[in-house]
Amino acid sequence: MSAYNSAFDTPLVDEIAHAATYVKRGERYLDDPNCSPETYAAISDGIAKQAARMRAAIRDLAANRKERLKAQSTSKLAADIKSLIDKVVREG
Repeated sequence: MSAYNSAFDTPLVDEIAHAATYVKRGERYLDDPNCSPETYAAISDGIAKQAARMRAAIRDLAANRKERLKAQSTSKLAADIKSLIDKVVREG
């Protein structure tokens, strides 16, 4: 994947995966016909919090990647301009 930096991205990807797992587990409890109203409320609250954590991690991951791509684009553009200038200078 382009602009993937494991030092920064792996913790966010892990956060997303764990939150998704907890949301799925919570949904199984909510689907149980023996789920009491108190349990339903607690599990629903937990699912909402995990979903919020997952959305935040996804936003952070996207923002980090966007910044790295922007930096790469800027660096590549600067290198292209430098090579073009060097070529013009060499050729006179």
